[in-house]
Amino acid sequence: MSAQVTTRSKDESRLSGWRRLAVFNITLLGIFTIVFIGFIIAASIRLNGIRGPIIFYTGDCKAGSGASRVSTGLHLVINIAASCILASSNYFMQVLNAPSRAEIDRSHARGKALEIGYPAWGNAFKVSRAKTIAWAVLLLSSVPIHLLFNSTIFETDYRERDFQLTIASEGFVDGAQYFFPGASLAVFSSVDSYGYIDGSFSSSSGGKGTISSYLENSENAKNITYAAANGARWSKLEPTSCAELYATCRGLTEYSNVVVVVDGVDGASDGWTRDEVWDLSANDEAGWDDEFPPTERNSLWYSAGCTMDTQPSSDSRMSCENNCVAALGTEAVSSESFVPPENWTIDFFRAKGPKYELKNDQGSLPVKYCLAEPITHSCSVGFSNILLVIVTVCVLVKTVTYPRLQFAGGCHGEI
Repeated sequence: MSAQVTTRSKDESRLSGWRRLAVFNITLLGIFTIVFIGFIIAASIRLNGIRGPIIFYTGDCKAGSGASRVSTGLHLVINIAASCILASSNYFMQVLNAPSRAEIDRSHARGKALEIGYPAWGNAFKVSRAKTIAWAVLLLSSVPIHLLFNSTIFETDYRERDFQLTIASEGFVDGAQYFFPGASLAVFSSVDSYGYIDGSFSSSSGGKGTISSYLENSENAKNITYAAANGARWSKLEPTSCAELYATCRGLTEYSNVVVVVDGVDGASDGWTRDEVWDLSANDEAGWDDEFPPTERNSLWYSAGCTMDTQPSSDSRMSCENNCVAALGTEAVSSESFVPPENWTIDFFRAKGPKYELKNDQGSLPVKYCLAEPITHSCSVGFSNILLVIVTVCVLVKTVTYPRLQFAGGCHGEI
């Protein structure tokens, strides 16, 4: 009977104080290690190796839904797991940092002080060698977890760079007639140094082409016809939101092609006649009569294919390359510096004056609103197997180190 009591007393003493919490921490890290190894094995079988990412979810790209929610939820789980792992490591580092009675006596005998009651860097090198090594192992194995664990989960973000810009009056999407290339008479050409044959201005106004590019079977004509037939069903954007999306290089995630709706002559919804906009010579009149009759109303002002992109500049920053900013009446701007205009008026011929004589300042176009074509793209969420391997190795190192503390010098009994 006495022997049983003595044995039970020793077992209770062995799990008293810091060791009882240590058992909980060791168990918790053991569970994390097993779970992480399971993920690594599953991913390695799929990849036929440990390198490469694994995509495990594909969904909507819109903020607050689909892939975004999955990514946010998984990063929350990762941060909780990382907090538990690092808190556990911090606990054991404090245990290792606390000197035993024998270590205090030894240090005092040498005339050196030890800090009692709180963690101190100086203590780490004044306790036993075994405790110092274990403390250093826990410290170093925490660094990759701090730096890499949150990066194991990633989300792909799709952004469109190409779109069709159409500037037109309100009647353009309501069945009003239109003529190519539009009332601006602006047509891209590789012949002209500024990019245009007629109504020419800088090459920051859309994709290259000629009059032939606007003929019935051309790609440009198909895009214009598509916008006229479908634009009324597109999403309506306020001018400030529209300028922020299409006059920068942020990329398009929710919309692609756009119709910028402007006022026609004296606010007319069916656009412009050629005679209201231009004062052409007799030769020029004859050249344009077949394309755009002088007295017929044209609800189309201009249309072109556009591209937004970023390129490295000389000062090592990324510069915005949007070839439609001149057509939109804005300067080439970076995504960070752009402030959308409160009252957006497109000064269409600001970059380079028109070839022909304008009447009544018709190149100034007040923007009413935009009609943007909604798009749906899939974004994905995945994890990096190699990063998870590195994190798992660090967690495994901690898991193996913790039980050894009971055998480290100075860790027996009270510390």
